[in-house]
Amino acid sequence: MTDHFLRLQWEPKNEAELLDAYRQGRLGERNWCELKADVALTKGENKELARDLASFAVDGGTLIIGIDEHEPGGSPLTPVDLAKVTRERIESIALDIADPPLTVSCTVIPAAEKEGFGYVLVHVPASPFAVHQVDNKYIGRGDSRQVYLSDAQVVRLLRRRDQWAEDAASLLSIAVGTDRFQGGQYPHLFVVARPITHDDELFRPITIRPDYGQRLPELITMATRRDTAINNLIAATDSSFALERLHSYSRTADGVLLSATAGGMAGDELWVQEFAINENGIVRYYHSRVGEIDNVNGVIRKSVVVEYVTSSVREVLAVVNFLSREVGFAGRWQLGVHVTGTIGTRPARPAHPHFFASSDYTADSYQQTGAANVAELTAHPGQITARLLGRLLRGYGKDETPLAFEDPPGGT
Repeated sequence: MTDHFLRLQWEPKNEAELLDAYRQGRLGERNWCELKADVALTKGENKELARDLASFAVDGGTLIIGIDEHEPGGSPLTPVDLAKVTRERIESIALDIADPPLTVSCTVIPAAEKEGFGYVLVHVPASPFAVHQVDNKYIGRGDSRQVYLSDAQVVRLLRRRDQWAEDAASLLSIAVGTDRFQGGQYPHLFVVARPITHDDELFRPITIRPDYGQRLPELITMATRRDTAINNLIAATDSSFALERLHSYSRTADGVLLSATAGGMAGDELWVQEFAINENGIVRYYHSRVGEIDNVNGVIRKSVVVEYVTSSVREVLAVVNFLSREVGFAGRWQLGVHVTGTIGTRPARPAHPHFFASSDYTADSYQQTGAANVAELTAHPGQITARLLGRLLRGYGKDETPLAFEDPPGGT
């Protein structure tokens, strides 16, 4: 378990399994784990809990409430009152006291012989916004406890975050550079995702399956159908854009590829959609036509169907989240979106590609990178989609909030 939250999120099933892990020496005060006998309902204790959570935000970790290493009475188990130590309280402390807000997830394990009591495992994924502060002090993690970070350490970590953004931009540049329809008629969409801190065989359990051509579409369907917003988007736009329709499959040098292709009219570009995953965890999505060309009173105008772009990005995020959980990855993802051929385009509605509103787009292309961890992909896919695409919509003068920017109630 030395790479605990760098790769896997540990989920004990019951009190006995929790105790067994402790007795085997797999739990204890270290850089990815901290034990607490209890947490008091005081302002000071809330801040101390926030500091504990913020300390894990750089590389990830788990706080276990209800275990005392000093073993009072001969047992480390000190189950807490679950009516007081609640998910809601812990999550609100992470959101309200840590700066920037932290996204955490909790696992509750009931005590075997004490009704209403139990243990709370607070999982803190490596944060895409690390480092975090409490009371204007930046918090990190030493070998076994929280530490205050020096200015030099904070600068180094912020530079590392900038490097991740550059890595995502580099992935996009490679994808755009290998576009088979460069300089084509229509706007093209590229989405990339790359895990941060991972092994080079993250998706190997999926790509080596003999039935990968059936299993990957199944995983995509399960991922997208769990998200009500995606279902509503597909219903309101065009189901042919849904990722679950990609059933042509092949192996690549690095992993596997799902695709769909349709022919256009004479002289028109092919309609191509591709979704690829590499063994090393890189995910790529490509669509050759997320816009339309229309003749309006003798004037040729190009449009970008914004709903196609937003729904596709939201779908990719859902699949990345689902695949992460399928292989046990609980860390951070670099994310990037690129749309080509945007200069002079206007936003169009799916059912009315000739309907133009708002403003002409003034740049040749649109690009945005970002990062998110798996907990955020679960709880806040709308916010992440908005971070990646909000500037594109604002560039068109669209002020309304699209469905793709809405988070599911209680997470997906």
